[in-house]
Amino acid sequence: MRVEYYCGGRKRRVTVHRSRQAAAEPAGAGTTGRFLALTADRPPALASHAGGEPEVILTSSIAVGEPTPSELQWLQSRYGFTITREGSHGKVLLTAPPDSTEPERLAVKVAAEVFERGNVALAQPNFVRVLDGLREAEAIGDGRWGFNNPGTPGVVGADVAATAAWTVTTGNSGIRVAVIDDGVQASHPALTGTVVAQADYVEKNPDGTPGSDATPPNHNDFHGTACAGIIAGRDPLMQGLAFAVSLVACRVGSKNLGGWVADDFDVADGIDWCWQQGQADVLSLSWNGGPPDDLRTSSFKRAMTQGRHGKGCAVIAAAGNTGGPVVYPAKLDGVVAVGASNQWDQRKTETSKDHDKPPWASNVGPELALIAPGVAIATIGLIGAVGAGPGGLRSHFSGTSASAPFVSAAAALILSVRDDLKAAEVVEILERSADSPEASHKRNSDVGFGRLNAYSALRLARRWPS
Repeated sequence: MRVEYYCGGRKRRVTVHRSRQAAAEPAGAGTTGRFLALTADRPPALASHAGGEPEVILTSSIAVGEPTPSELQWLQSRYGFTITREGSHGKVLLTAPPDSTEPERLAVKVAAEVFERGNVALAQPNFVRVLDGLREAEAIGDGRWGFNNPGTPGVVGADVAATAAWTVTTGNSGIRVAVIDDGVQASHPALTGTVVAQADYVEKNPDGTPGSDATPPNHNDFHGTACAGIIAGRDPLMQGLAFAVSLVACRVGSKNLGGWVADDFDVADGIDWCWQQGQADVLSLSWNGGPPDDLRTSSFKRAMTQGRHGKGCAVIAAAGNTGGPVVYPAKLDGVVAVGASNQWDQRKTETSKDHDKPPWASNVGPELALIAPGVAIATIGLIGAVGAGPGGLRSHFSGTSASAPFVSAAAALILSVRDDLKAAEVVEILERSADSPEASHKRNSDVGFGRLNAYSALRLARRWPS
């Protein structure tokens, strides 16, 4: 089914899956049961996309931004839409009347009409995204090459120069990195004392603990914990790049029936919580958000402009794993789009020397800022989950999902020595200090400005003018 919605003031078309169950369950309820209902009747053709564009599911709700009381009254009296939830920064979720013949189509119609009336900052159907292809992890092995590559295999020095960076700083606990993902297992021994703020926008639990095999229908939601390990793991065998900084755990999705499911309204509210209540300095995003929308984009923009008391949060995002163009939200202006490098200092492709399986390729395009290690990275996983080694350690975490946390950690290290810097300055330092394959150090579509070098970034940050 093709629907139109407003994004950036213009109409955009998107293909959606229209589920019968979606109309029966109130969108924005934040329950795993609703996610199960939405994914249970997906046709087999939608079952797997190996990291491609997420499936978009249409619900019977709309999200509006900064509506006037009279506009809310109009939505109630004209169409029977009632408020389901009020989020931060003027976000309001409204749901079609339960006796509507086709509540999902009504939501599309009303979202467009209310936007065209001009009395709101944004208006759109509230979509649920089903992301497939989050890469699984295997048992523990030797995957520390991304921190310090001895060249067996690969090329000596094809890493982020972690050992050298640690001679400058291992991070400041006052700097916070938000992992916006499927949760972070704060009780993991390798993260003891690291997580200082938590929120759950999936099931509204008091913390950001992910689901596991022991708590169906979530099946091994290891992804956010693996990202957290690369940033701030404190296990002697699995130290993160910025292991002395603090983490903010924000759960905005969960794995159900082979897909990673997230609700637009929940994600937008989670982003705003991270930079405001969670007081995050850096936002780390290791997911593909599908077609863009004003709801989530406005939250990212607030983080980049209002976060850190007006200095802005550095927002780091995975570029994608299909070899195609850089995906949303990585392609947003101001967001640092991160691709993946391998042990030979190559951009990861399906034919690169690493032969990582199943075959995959790092996305490319003019928005790409950097590449960072993303093949067979050793990190942590859920304690007691399937596929985890002793102590919840894992070795084969691959994809730009692994690359983005390296850059997020490097941004945190920069702020650990220069917390006066604005977000745009942090981004410029990351780009200018990268190990570039180009003599001119110009950006190219394959690797951006080059491979992350945390030590060079810190040296440049210390010399950066006040």
